[in-house]
Amino acid sequence: TYPHLAPMVYSALCGDTDAEIRGSHMRFFDDWADTFPIRWRTAVMDTFGSDSFYQDFTAERADLCNVYKVDSGNPFHEGDRLEAWLKEHGRDPRTKVLNPTDGLDTDTMIALHIVFRNRFRAMVPGIGTQGGDAKRVVHNGVNSQGSGLIINSSSGIIFASKARNFAEAARNETLRLTEMINATLTEASSRS
Repeated sequence: TYPHLAPMVYSALCGDTDAEIRGSHMRFFDDWADTFPIRWRTAVMDTFGSDSFYQDFTAERADLCNVYKVDSGNPFHEGDRLEAWLKEHGRDPRTKVLNPTDGLDTDTMIALHIVFRNRFRAMVPGIGTQGGDAKRVVHNGVNSQGSGLIINSSSGIIFASKARNFAEAARNETLRLTEMINATLTEASSRS
């Protein structure tokens, strides 16, 4: 994925007219997709507002993305809206991942999972600084095989430290979170 900042920098570099600035988001996306030909690509949908994203994004760009990050607005409404857009453009939402991240608590994440679990491939909640409790998310989010859940914790990792030891702190936070998730999965499978 990429932060909102990158397309915003492009908007400053791409020109002075409204059309050039508006086109900068998709220009950034296309350059990013060409530069990083990776399997799991995330579309950040609301850098300049969801309306412009839906107007400018294309079915071909949708084919390049597996994950759609919903970072503003009502996540239930935005999930419905994304599902409708994908279907309208001949794309199966059940092959895509919904990633709501803004202002979520654990109860909202669980409700989102219940609403969208059969409509998208997965629903990716944000935890840590995003507000979700990782143990509750894992417990309530996995399928009957103990999988089917991707957890977003980028902010908790990238803000692990502001000091010179950032890399070490980020690594330690990643390891701590991984251990906690694995322990929760093990505990859940032993109860099954």
